[in-house]
Amino acid sequence: MYTKRLFKLFCAAAITMFMAASTSHADLLSNDDFESDLAGTLVSIVELPYELDVWGADSSFVVGAENGISPNMGTGMLRMFDDGLEFTQVVQRVDVSQFADLIDADGACVDFSCSFNAPDGMLTPVAGISLFFIPEISGDVGELFSAAIDSSLNLQSLDSNLGTWEQVSIEGTKIPVGTRSILVQLSFDNNTLNGMPGYADTASMCINECADCTFDVCQALCICEDGELSEDFSVNGVFTNGQSIPGAYLLVKPNAIPEGTVACFGNGSQSIVLDELLPVGASVTLGSKDDDSTAVIIKNAEELDEVTFTLVLIGENGEECCSVDVTVELPECDCWQIDKRCEEFSDIVCNDDGTVDFNYTYELTSLFFLNEVETTAFHSFLIGLGEEAFEPDFFVFEDLFGQPLEFCETATFTTRIVGATPGSPVNFIITLHTEDVSECCTREQEIVAPDCFDGAAPPSSFIRGDMNEDGALQLDDVGPFVAMLTAGDFHVIADMNEDGALDLSDIQPFVDALLSL
Repeated sequence: MYTKRLFKLFCAAAITMFMAASTSHADLLSNDDFESDLAGTLVSIVELPYELDVWGADSSFVVGAENGISPNMGTGMLRMFDDGLEFTQVVQRVDVSQFADLIDADGACVDFSCSFNAPDGMLTPVAGISLFFIPEISGDVGELFSAAIDSSLNLQSLDSNLGTWEQVSIEGTKIPVGTRSILVQLSFDNNTLNGMPGYADTASMCINECADCTFDVCQALCICEDGELSEDFSVNGVFTNGQSIPGAYLLVKPNAIPEGTVACFGNGSQSIVLDELLPVGASVTLGSKDDDSTAVIIKNAEELDEVTFTLVLIGENGEECCSVDVTVELPECDCWQIDKRCEEFSDIVCNDDGTVDFNYTYELTSLFFLNEVETTAFHSFLIGLGEEAFEPDFFVFEDLFGQPLEFCETATFTTRIVGATPGSPVNFIITLHTEDVSECCTREQEIVAPDCFDGAAPPSSFIRGDMNEDGALQLDDVGPFVAMLTAGDFHVIADMNEDGALDLSDIQPFVDALLSL
């Protein structure tokens, strides 16, 4: 059971890592699964001659199954003994000069992991992995640990279950400029071994092009306050952490906008505290339909066509994780606006002729001006620009709501769209009219029709993420999910957050669903 869950974790991490890096390279470690004996010593690697691409240790060697523990993979694993120091160490120095251009452009990140186990009888054995970033070596530079530009460490307490190998990882750590080799280290805290050996297996190190944080804008909205149109705008979207440090806070800063224009969050501050740490590859929605306090608010921007601001992710210790510059085209606050967050599709029927019928529900806010005067709306027409039909295609507001729609007032409408092409855009015009229908305003709207399942309506029991439609979300759905995501295609099964689109924000719900099995 644990091995199956560990494999699911690996696949989940693979999705995130695949999307977080545009360039990926194979495992760089030699003898990564410890199927052959160690070829070096600790001294021969960390001191002259600074051997490359071999494991070295003073109190460790490769063994088969023993002490109730079998190798994680293959027939060999590494036994690590107390060497009389604080930690027992196994090291390998890896030449990374092939990535010099990427490293010196400050764009290389490294992922390093190893699995550990310990015999029964140890209460809390502590295992760890470390990375030491070494510059170019010329002659005798002394002990490599002290020559490192920087380092990264992760220690983890293990359980006492002999059947489990526990992975310790360092993910997405940026490689310092000037690094030409990386000294990797596996270790056990000797104080926790209690005179018994610890075991390591299946080590891995990969170098990737670092992924930056991203912010995918969903929509910029005009803001009405107390029935009046303000000079402010609200921007909502999905922020994704593409860096190595989990984020605890978000800051918003103005960027190249006129004096007097202000960028802040919906809570009135230029910072927000995230509900929980945002790990590498995870996403958070800013400005959900139920909570505008995290939306980005652009104040005093009425005269602007677009605005640029910067989002900065901050770690729990105050360190900057990453930042992203966001440019948003501001909407014209005229005629009406529809909040995409509140759109809903229902009663979907896929027809024998390959078309789809569905109910489209939307919240429309009136921004009806006539001759620059705020105007009350009494009627609305829907005019299709394609082959689709709309039922109804005309609304009388007094019949629906008992009153007309005042300026800056919002109302909910539902129309049935008939004969749409599944998964394709539906374009139509929505008009607002005066009481005598003699004057109006118009704007065009585009939505994407829901997809169909091989010509049939989606069954109520369909499983999101079940890419091969075999009735279960399983590991073999990972590949098709990633393929569809990277190809830019859409299918409702892959739309994990049910927002009508397939993008990076669907990764975390897919991972969560996979791990919940």
